[in-house]
Amino acid sequence: MIRKIILAAVVTSSLGQVSFANGHSGAYLAGRHASLSNEFSKASEYNARVLGFDQENQIAFDNLMLSYIALGQVQRAVPVAQSFLNKDKNSQISDLVVLTDLIKNNEFQEILSAIGDTIDVNSLVNGLIQAWAEAGAGRIDAADARFDEFSNDQRLSDFAQFHKAMMFTSIGQMDRALPLLEQVDVRFRGIGQRAFLTRLKILVNQGEREAALKAFDSVYDAVGDPELATLRSQLEAGTLPSVTLPQSVSQGMAEVFLSIASFVISDSEPVFALLYARLAQALSDQDVETILLSAQMLDELGQYDMAVREYSKIPVDHPKFYAAELGRFNVMVAMGNQDGGIEVLEQLVRLRPDVPIGFAALGDTLRRADRPNEAKAAYDMAIDLYKAKNEEPWRMYYARGIVHSMLDDWPNTEADFRQALTLNPDQPQVLNYLGYSMVEKKINLDEALAMIQTAVDQSPDSGYIIDSLGWAKFRLGRFEEALPHLERAAELMPVDPIVNDHLGDAYWAVGRKLEAAFQWRRALSFDPEEKEIDRIRRKLEVGLDQVLIEEGEPPTTQTVQND
Repeated sequence: MIRKIILAAVVTSSLGQVSFANGHSGAYLAGRHASLSNEFSKASEYNARVLGFDQENQIAFDNLMLSYIALGQVQRAVPVAQSFLNKDKNSQISDLVVLTDLIKNNEFQEILSAIGDTIDVNSLVNGLIQAWAEAGAGRIDAADARFDEFSNDQRLSDFAQFHKAMMFTSIGQMDRALPLLEQVDVRFRGIGQRAFLTRLKILVNQGEREAALKAFDSVYDAVGDPELATLRSQLEAGTLPSVTLPQSVSQGMAEVFLSIASFVISDSEPVFALLYARLAQALSDQDVETILLSAQMLDELGQYDMAVREYSKIPVDHPKFYAAELGRFNVMVAMGNQDGGIEVLEQLVRLRPDVPIGFAALGDTLRRADRPNEAKAAYDMAIDLYKAKNEEPWRMYYARGIVHSMLDDWPNTEADFRQALTLNPDQPQVLNYLGYSMVEKKINLDEALAMIQTAVDQSPDSGYIIDSLGWAKFRLGRFEEALPHLERAAELMPVDPIVNDHLGDAYWAVGRKLEAAFQWRRALSFDPEEKEIDRIRRKLEVGLDQVLIEEGEPPTTQTVQND
C-alpha cells in the first residue's frame, strides 16, 4: 500500500503555483469555473480569451492546455505549450505536451537532450521516456542499461521490467521480452494484465498455443465473463488479434502514458488519469485499452457526450466490447436517457445471452423504469445463468424479491427475500425490506421487529432502516417506544415524505397533535406519491384516528400495547 501511495505521489506531482489574472475578470472567472467543472469546451474558449489580454497567466495557460488534451485535441495544445516555454516558463502540463509532440515526430535525440533541462515531468515519466528514447535513437544497449538503472528503485521496478520487455517486442526480440514479462505480477495495477496478455500474444505468435492456454487457465476462469471468454476463444483459434504489440518506439512511449493513467485511477482525481490517457491516444489512437480508459474517465467527470463517443469506438468483436457497452449504458442512464440505456442492454443480452451481468443490469433498469414483469424475466435469466456457474448472488434474489413485491406477489416476494438471507444472513437491506413488508401486511410482527432490529444493529446510521424499526413498533401499538426511532429517522432523512408522515402519526398517537399536523404538512411539501397525498390531507382535516376508522382499522386509542 505504501508503495502505491508513493508512486501515485510521484506521478501526480504538483503543477505549481500560478499567478492570478489582472482585469477582464468575467472571462477569467468563467474560464476558472468551466475548468473546475470539467466543462472542457467552454474552458478552452474562455481561457483562450484570457490569454488574449493576459499573456502571463499561468492558470489560463495550464487550463487551456488541459482542456485541449481532455477534448482529445492534443495538437491544439502544442503551440500553446511552445508559447509558454518561449516565455521561459514551464509546468508539468506544458512539459507533457511538448514531450508528446517530440515523441510523435520521432525526435528521440531531442527528447534525451530536453529531459532534465527544458523538460522535467516527474521521475517516472522522465526515466521511462529516456530509456525508450535511447531505443528510438538506435542505442538498444543504452536503453537496456537505463531500464536496469530505473529498476534499482524498488517502487518503480515493475514498470521498468514491463517497459523493457515492451521495448524488446517493438524491435522483434521476443526471446528477450518473454522472461521479463513473466516477472510482472498479473495483479499489478496498471500493467499486470497487459504484461500477461502480451506474454500470451508472443507465445501464440511463436506457435506455443497450448502453453498460452495453460498459462491463461492458470490465472483466469473465463466462464460467464465476456472479455475472458473472447480472449480464450481467440487463444483456442491460435491467434490473439485483440492484443496489440508496439510496432514502433512512439507506440511504446504511448504505453508509458497508458501505464500511468491506469495506475493513478484509484489514487488521484479522474482528470489526471484522463490527461495521461489522452496523451497515449494522441500517440496510438487505435489502442482499445486507451480509448476505453478515456471513456471511463470522461464518464466519471460527467462529460457524457464525449464518453459515449469514445465507448462507441470499441469494435464489436473486441473482448472489451461488452465492458464498453455497459459503460455506454451507464452514461445514457446518467444523461436521463433510460430508454436508450435499456435498448443498449437489450442488444447486449441478445449478442451474449450467456452472460448474467447483462441480464442483471437490464433487470435493475427495468425495475427502476417501473416495468416489473420485464424486470422479473431479466432477473430469472440472470439467476439461471449464475446458477449454471455455481454462483448464487444474494443481490439477485433481493432484487427479484422487490419486483415480486411490485407485482403484489407476496409468496414469491417472501421466498426470494428468505433465499437472499440464506445466502447472506443478517444482510441489513434484505432484513429491513422483508421486515417492513411483513409489518405493512400485519403478519409475523414479532419476527419482523426482530429482523429490523438486526438491520439497525448492522446499519445504525441508516435513516430508512431506523424508520422501519420505529414503524414496526408503531404498528405493534408501542407508540412511546416508536417515537425516538422515528424522530431519529427524521433527523437522518429530513426531506423524506414517508419518514415525516410516519413521525406525524407517532406524534398523533402520543397526543402531540400540533406536532403531528406540522409533520404531515412537511410530508406534503416533499412530493409524496399520489396515493399518499389524499390520505395525508384527510389526516390534516379529521385526524389519524378518524382516517383509520374510515379504513376499517382500529384507532390508535385502541391499539396501544403495554409491555
